[in-house]
Amino acid sequence: MSGTAAGQQLWAVDLRGERPARRLTADTGDSRFYQTQYDLVVAEGRVHWVAAGPDDDTEVRSVALTGGAVRTRTVEGSWALTGWPWMVDGLADVSGAGRLRNQVTGEERAMPATRLSETACSPLWCRAVSLDEDGYPKIEVVRTDGNDRRLVARETARTVISDVAVLGRFEVFARVTAASELSGRDELLIYDIETNRTVRISPEATDVWYRNGVLWWSTGNAESFLRHALDLRTV
Repeated sequence: MSGTAAGQQLWAVDLRGERPARRLTADTGDSRFYQTQYDLVVAEGRVHWVAAGPDDDTEVRSVALTGGAVRTRTVEGSWALTGWPWMVDGLADVSGAGRLRNQVTGEERAMPATRLSETACSPLWCRAVSLDEDGYPKIEVVRTDGNDRRLVARETARTVISDVAVLGRFEVFARVTAASELSGRDELLIYDIETNRTVRISPEATDVWYRNGVLWWSTGNAESFLRHALDLRTV
């Protein structure tokens, strides 16, 4: 996706360099991106995304990888795409995700609720961020069927990426420490659902991102910094 003076355009690039980049469409609508790996989903020979629709509804849009006319359907609610073929509703709600819907079969699932929490969900896991009895942040993960709730972290923990339980296994978060209060950089950690343990990735990190199995972050300062990457698919 690229922005121009005329608006946003969707392009495809051949990473092997055998063909030049080509524009798929400029008919993107009022597109909505939530800084997740599912903002653009490639599936069934098409690129899928969402846009703001009329009356606070959502337009689910797609275009063929070869370009052409855009298919658009409007659904009631505030939806975002997640792991294909699912999408998740409730982005405009204070409590966050409320249900999943399968775009192919139409199946819907109500998401598990946590009292006074903000919830984000993938097809497998939900992340609930709430306050504990002492008023400190608490991060939990729970399967979308409501089972297997896990405490990930509490006290000074905070989320740093939008994606939930990446690869169905790793919940990425940060923790404010005494050192990070001085440096402005937080401790970067991963909770491994499979082994039920937490691993420190970096004692200080900023500008944390995740896409397609790879986590990356920066250390140092604005004048001298290093960029790091970790391929979680190899763990």
